[in-house]
Amino acid sequence: MPDKNAVIDLIDRGIELVTNTAFSLYLYNNPAVADAIRKEFDDPNATVNLGRKDGSNHARRLHQDLAAARTPGHNLKLLRDSFGMVVISVGDTVLNQGFHDGSALKQFLRHLRNACAHGNRWFLKSGEPKKPAKYRNFEVTSALDGTGPVFFDFMGAGDVLDLFEDLKKSL
Repeated sequence: MPDKNAVIDLIDRGIELVTNTAFSLYLYNNPAVADAIRKEFDDPNATVNLGRKDGSNHARRLHQDLAAARTPGHNLKLLRDSFGMVVISVGDTVLNQGFHDGSALKQFLRHLRNACAHGNRWFLKSGEPKKPAKYRNFEVTSALDGTGPVFFDFMGAGDVLDLFEDLKKSL
């Protein structure tokens, strides 16, 4: 059986990723913070460098990313994508490494993971769900097939964070 603590650590890192993303986007959209960033990085060509294996860097233009963060709808898409990536990673780990016990919670996670992998829309095979797939007041039913977005129409950000916390307790 895989290490339970490693799975809990993965879930915690996922929570940190989405909350730090949300906080960063909040800061980018705060006029005082945006002004301070522009003042500090006055050069429109200022970059954030991310290292490659060969020692060179991939440079991202800071001003370009900050401008995108202030584009209407961009932040919601970025948060949706962040939550989706974390759910896929956590779901794959929990479901494929011996932690899937067939419970309604794990069934819910399985279907949520699949929805994230299918463009933030519910994707149910014929006859699914075959077992109860419930989490708190959320339930996956065949009527959800093809609907979306899962985030944040079906579930809110806080609901997903609650799911992660409850998932840790269930391991």
